Amino acid sequence: MLHLTRRALNKLVLSGFAGSVFSLKRSVLAQTQPNRAASDYKNCFDRARALRKEYLLESVTLLISMSETKSVANSTERRAKARTVYTMRALQNITKQKAAFTESYSSKYAKIQRWKGTSQEVYREERPDYDVLFGPLKDGEIKTIVTGADYVYSLPLPIGRSALRGSVPLSASQDHWSYPNDNDIVCEINIVLESDSIRVQPVSLGAKRRGIDGRITAHNVIAEAPPEAQSNISLTASWSNVMPGEIVSLFFTW
Repeated sequence: MLHLTRRALNKLVLSGFAGSVFSLKRSVLAQTQPNRAASDYKNCFDRARALRKEYLLESVTLLISMSETKSVANSTERRAKARTVYTMRALQNITKQKAAFTESYSSKYAKIQRWKGTSQEVYREERPDYDVLFGPLKDGEIKTIVTGADYVYSLPLPIGRSALRGSVPLSASQDHWSYPNDNDIVCEINIVLESDSIRVQPVSLGAKRRGIDGRITAHNVIAEAPPEAQSNISLTASWSNVMPGEIVSLFFTW
């Protein structure tokens, strides 16, 4: 969980690690397309001002690069490098020299090694989260912060996994990357997944969003590869105006 002073920013979750599969009876799956209207940013900005937020996240971009190797025992080890780029705009003067938020990358099945980002980081003993310092900022000033983590885990993944708080069950060959937005106004979130050794493919309607009311909307993930690429495919999903309490996820298969 990420915090700015006492306000939660985000947490990054790998692989639908919500535990058991739950019923979809409380969720409604609706096919929608992301709204890219020119007024999106103004709506996002106005909402943050109305809620008297200290800052606005103009964009959050998750960049994930995955690879895998096979051992002599024919087991498969998968690695993922996750980097999160935050573009923050102060909506008031933030005067504290040591203003900070708390960052956390989590997984139920992977070993995680934190990656040193662009800002000063303060670690805690025997705790997965850590503080990222960013202050002071003047009203209107923009700050870019990059954090990250490296994951190592083995295949096959356990049976009975699910995502979006148990709303979406996962098969043995499906996985996802998620951004649970605890308490922020985020104008745009992008998740980009690529691999040069895993034939990642998008799941139909694999860009999903869980609203505050539990309703799930979805649109298709974009899958692209340069003409000269033999196996390097990138998957991209984007969402606009992500409000506090919402979760966005990119689902994929291989």
